Amino acid sequence: MADIIDDEVTVVVDGVSRTTDLDQPGLEFTSLAPSDFNGAAHLVGAMAREMPVDVVVMMLGSKDLSAGFKRSAKDIANAALELAETASQSHGVSTVYEAPKVLLVAPPPLGEVSLPAMVDLFAGGREKSTQFGAAFEAVTAANGIAFYDAAEAVGETDGADGIHLTAEEHLALGTAIAEQVRALLSGQN
Repeated sequence: MADIIDDEVTVVVDGVSRTTDLDQPGLEFTSLAPSDFNGAAHLVGAMAREMPVDVVVMMLGSKDLSAGFKRSAKDIANAALELAETASQSHGVSTVYEAPKVLLVAPPPLGEVSLPAMVDLFAGGREKSTQFGAAFEAVTAANGIAFYDAAEAVGETDGADGIHLTAEEHLALGTAIAEQVRALLSGQN
């Protein structure tokens, strides 16, 4: 992304598989706590660590498709919007910076979820995920947050589990998002 946007741009990745604003139960077998996967619990700290920030790109929501959360695409889009609004109002901690622009990316629809451990966990998720583009676009249009639908770049996910992206999809999505960020930085979006 940095090479596509501009040689002067630094891209910082804080990509951890997170929900929008929910703790992720069922992780007792790891050293991680359920709250470690809650995007809302970590957003402000992550931003403060990197300030000043010109643009924040967020793509959250696929993990919220877990059947146990019982969330609709609209519920997930609204939760993602709350995080985007928090990011768009962040000015730093002890030093005040200009708040960053935010690009909220609707995750691509899930592919065929076939791993036995994931089938029940994401039951009904594939169908809900096909509604992400419209749901995320609706909430961003009403709130002035820039929007991009990852499905435009990758279609549905094609990774080994039907949830995660392949290397080729990461490249395609990174290229597409770079163009969106370039437009935000130049004031075109």
